[in-house]
Amino acid sequence: MPFRIGSQAYQWIAYASRFDMQVNWKLVCYEAAQAGYAGIELTGYLVDQLPDPDEAMKYCESVGIRVVALSGGLSSEED
Repeated sequence: MPFRIGSQAYQWIAYASRFDMQVNWKLVCYEAAQAGYAGIELTGYLVDQLPDPDEAMKYCESVGIRVVALSGGLSSEED
């Protein structure tokens, strides 16, 4: 039985922060699709960047990936 692999996007954010950069949700989805991932979980500021669901889904379909989960959390400042 074949299976498909997804990725969690936190590492893109951590990598970008390390080099004083910022990535956007489209770039992360595109690069994950190009790397062969079938799905992605977006997190952090990437979730805040998402447009309406139809627009996001249309873009993801065009690059060949699905957003399968969104994650968020509280920082110690928001407790």
